[in-house]
Amino acid sequence: MGRYRQERRHRDADRADRGCRKARPCPHVEGLYLSLTGARSVFATSAPPPDDGPQFGESAGDVPFAAAAGSALLSRTPLRDRDIIDDTAFKNLRGVTDLPGARATRVLAIHPAAPTGDGRDWVHDTDTIKAYLHELGDGPVIAAGDYNATWDQARFRGFLRHGFADAGEQSGSGFLPTYPTNGRLGNRPVVAIDHVVIKGFVATSVRTHFVKGSDHRAIVVKLVAA
Repeated sequence: MGRYRQERRHRDADRADRGCRKARPCPHVEGLYLSLTGARSVFATSAPPPDDGPQFGESAGDVPFAAAAGSALLSRTPLRDRDIIDDTAFKNLRGVTDLPGARATRVLAIHPAAPTGDGRDWVHDTDTIKAYLHELGDGPVIAAGDYNATWDQARFRGFLRHGFADAGEQSGSGFLPTYPTNGRLGNRPVVAIDHVVIKGFVATSVRTHFVKGSDHRAIVVKLVAA
C-alpha cells in the first residue's frame, strides 16, 4: 500500500514543513508534487526533515522561471528517466520510480496553462498532455496536478480513457473543491481543478488540506497497487 501526496501552488514550502514538524507523526509520503514553484521553495522542501517526516531522496525539478512555470516532483524512491513533457507552456515533469507493488511507475506533475483569454493555450496544453498520457501504453501511472479543469469540462473527462481513472471518483470521496483559498472568497474553494489521474492503482481515499501561503488546497491520495 502506497500513499501519494501532492500540494498545489506551494509558494512557501518551508511553512508546510514547519507545520508537518508540529503535527506528529507526519504521513508516509511516497511522492510530492509542487506547482508554481521557485527555487527557494524547492530548496526549502529539500532541507533535512525530522526523523518522522517524509524523506525525499530524489527529485525531478525544472524551475527556471518564476511564478506559474516552475514545478517540482519529489520522490522517496529513486527517480529515473527524468524529463519534461515537450511543447507545453508550463513545466510538466515526468519520471519513473519503483513504488510498493508497482515497479516502473510513471509519475507526472501536470499543469496545463490556465483557460484565460481565448483559452487557446489551455486547449493546446491539455490536448498535448492527454495525448502523451494515452501513448504511454501499459504500466502504472500517477499524473497529479493542477489540471485547470473540472469534471464539467469534456477535455478533462477525456483523460479518463485507456485505463485511466480519477482518484477522487474512484474512491467515492465526493466533491472536493481546491481553488481558490487565498481569501478572495473567504478561504472557501469553489472549484475542483486539482486531480490525481491514475492507472494501475486503486484509490482508497482522497482528502484535501489547507496549506498556508497557497491559493489551492493540497490533495492527499492513498493508493493501492492493482
